[in-house]
Amino acid sequence: MRSMATVQLGRETNDFYSPPSTMPMMVIDPMVISAILQLWFCLTCTSATRKCFIFFYGSRGATTTIAIPIFKYIKGGLD
Repeated sequence: MRSMATVQLGRETNDFYSPPSTMPMMVIDPMVISAILQLWFCLTCTSATRKCFIFFYGSRGATTTIAIPIFKYIKGGLD
């Protein structure tokens, strides 16, 4: 389930990052935790800071793929 969710979210963020077609679950779990932790630091970002966040974590596929849609959802809810 978690793997499918990762791939599905990846389709929404193709302009930022395209995740590999296969991703071991062992790798995803810590990255999900990392994504959640990073979100707390980025809730009050300016758009410039948000672009740095996207760029900096682009090398961590699962973190970016999961964090960006959640981040957009939270920002949209607060706005």
